[in-house]
Amino acid sequence: MYREPADIYKMSMAIARLTHWDPEAGLTCFLYCLLVREILNGTRDKLQAWNNTKDKFLSHTARQFAGAAESLILIAFNDIEFWHIERLKPSGYTVDSLACALWCFFRSNSFEEAVINAVNLGNDADTIGAITGGLAGVYWGYMGIPERWLTKFSSYQVARLDNVANAFKKVKFVG
Repeated sequence: MYREPADIYKMSMAIARLTHWDPEAGLTCFLYCLLVREILNGTRDKLQAWNNTKDKFLSHTARQFAGAAESLILIAFNDIEFWHIERLKPSGYTVDSLACALWCFFRSNSFEEAVINAVNLGNDADTIGAITGGLAGVYWGYMGIPERWLTKFSSYQVARLDNVANAFKKVKFVG
């Protein structure tokens, strides 16, 4: 279920509409999900994963949103992996939030560094931290989370997280 980019696109647009009607919200959700998919499929080089994601994003976005998709890739997120921190806007706007999360992910060498960098941007730190944490968690995995952070979880929370992680291990994306 939701293994193909076309299916991920449809679901991303539908989920984003629950809280954000603007198509940009759906497009940023789709872009994020495609990057997660690329990493889960085994692309470990972050920049290669990003480049593959951008190509899939542009080729699987509905024609009616092609202009908006191109603007995101060619303008809003252009060369984001090389931006200076001063260019980031941790505003809560969906495009800005994803830009901050991507920047933190690309500029970090660990789960902890990515999440700390994200929340230290300030402003809408919880949203940006959550987006970054999700991406960093997929990339560095459970073992990448500092032990001192994990000890704060209750046994119930650990069991729930383990169940989700084990379910994800069974998923293999294709295409």
